[in-house]
Amino acid sequence: MEQTKYLNGYIYHMVHVDNLPSIFHQGALLSKEILRQKAIAPRSIAYDSVQDLRDRIFIKDFSKKDYRSLHSYVPFYFATCPPMLYVQRKAGIHDQIIFFEVSRSIKTGITNR
Repeated sequence: MEQTKYLNGYIYHMVHVDNLPSIFHQGALLSKEILRQKAIAPRSIAYDSVQDLRDRIFIKDFSKKDYRSLHSYVPFYFATCPPMLYVQRKAGIHDQIIFFEVSRSIKTGITNR
C-alpha cells in the first residue's frame, strides 16, 4: 500500500536542553499529565497562560468513549521554525532548545496479502 503524501516527512518536539537527562532516563517523551503523575518537574519553555488554556481543553477519545485532557498528549510541531521558537529567541534561550525529529509515518510490520 502506497503512503499518502501527508505521511511523508517529520514532526518535531521542542524542549529545553535541561530536560534531556530526564527524557533519556524515562526513555520517552512524556505528556504533561504523565509528568505530573510521576512528579517530574521539567524546565518549561511554555507560557503559563497558554498552559492554563490547554488545561481546559478536552478531546474525544473514541476508543474509550470518553474525553482526554489536551495535556495527556505530547505536543508536536509540523515545522522546524514554529512561532514558539521565535518566542524562545526573544527570551534569549533559543540556543538552549533541542528538537526531536520523528517520522510522520508509522510502520507496524503488518503486511497486506
